[in-house]
Amino acid sequence: MQNTSLPPDSIEEIKLKVKESIETKNLTINNLKYSIHHATKAYNDAIRVYEAKLVQFGIPSEELGF
Repeated sequence: MQNTSLPPDSIEEIKLKVKESIETKNLTINNLKYSIHHATKAYNDAIRVYEAKLVQFGIPSEELGF
């Protein structure tokens, strides 16, 4: 961008907008990573509960297949 004929103020404005865009996207990515982690934990917890209940009902753990 330094090799263009744009005024320095415009270059700084473009840099700022790009930086803000990247920060927003990074925040979105981090929120999505948290959501995936939360959903994975909830899934694993549910599987553990189901396995425990099935064992309580007399179903052998090797037959569960989770």
